[in-house]
Amino acid sequence: VTMVAGVACSDEGGINGGEDKSVFDIKIYEITAVGADVEIAPIDYEGGYYFDALNEESYNYFKIAGFQKFIDNEVSKRMVTYNISKSEALESMLSYSNDGFTFMTLYPDTKYYVVAMGVDEEGMLSTDVIVKSFNTNNVEQSKNTFDITIGEISYNGAAFEVKPSVARDKYFVDVWNKAIV
Repeated sequence: VTMVAGVACSDEGGINGGEDKSVFDIKIYEITAVGADVEIAPIDYEGGYYFDALNEESYNYFKIAGFQKFIDNEVSKRMVTYNISKSEALESMLSYSNDGFTFMTLYPDTKYYVVAMGVDEEGMLSTDVIVKSFNTNNVEQSKNTFDITIGEISYNGAAFEVKPSVARDKYFVDVWNKAIV
């Protein structure tokens, strides 16, 4: 059975209100402010499938435009980026058994939707689009304080030392001209 673009899906479950939630099991864990681990397990499905995490704007767009357009876009991107054929693009992007991915470039305090869908050898949707949403965590404010010591001052600079109270936290140090401050 091949599905066509323009089929709606709910925010949790599958196309048309989640009639076929049994196609893929989606697990989302180790959620941080900028990442999450995702595992997909096909259930009684042996074909190829694709999964991704979409922000709310992208998810809502493809809910209306159809997830066939999403697959077509993903295939086209790979064909152009890697100068490969459609069949090579599909081969590089589809999974055929349990698979997972660690998303590491997400935005803090943002809603995402993991979508998983069967895709046949022609690049057409072959299952419901299964969806599971999650929110990334908010960024925790650092409790870091700084001890700044200024040493010798010259006409073109100054020696200084910065000692953070929490060494593992990242921080940025810069020196600005008084006129800028």
